[in-house]
Amino acid sequence: MVYKIKEIDTVAKKLRSRFKTLKDKAAIRRAPELAALYFQIKELPQEERSAFGAEINQLKEELEALVISHLSSTISLDPIDVTSPFDVNSDKPEIFTAARGSKHPLMSELENILDIFGRMGFTPLESRQIDDDYHMFTSLNFPADHPARDDYDTFITEEGLIAPAH
Repeated sequence: MVYKIKEIDTVAKKLRSRFKTLKDKAAIRRAPELAALYFQIKELPQEERSAFGAEINQLKEELEALVISHLSSTISLDPIDVTSPFDVNSDKPEIFTAARGSKHPLMSELENILDIFGRMGFTPLESRQIDDDYHMFTSLNFPADHPARDDYDTFITEEGLIAPAH
């Protein structure tokens, strides 16, 4: 058992030195050496498992404390007074004028597509958002008992029918 405890000490020294050089300090939590130590528990005799597992957990808690202390030292936020009005705790956002805005990427692409089709001789038209029963089903030869005509699949409004796009 003493041999196994020394192995934990060796891994601990190795992980502490690696922690100093890591950019992402939290990555030390996923160290393969730590996982290998946990994997060794099942290979030990039953009476040694508890002590060995406790030592590994102690090492894991030490590494966790190192990560937490590093994260708390690097992040320093000003305290927020929760009792004061909102505008006291933050700067008021600058109001953007239309001159500083830009087109949405989808609108730019839509304009490109409309331009291409326009040069091919097509004219863009907007269709109705709501159709009646004839244009939605009868003209397309849907039988009267077709499942698309079911009430749960078609929304009926005063203006007409709306069928969800599938």
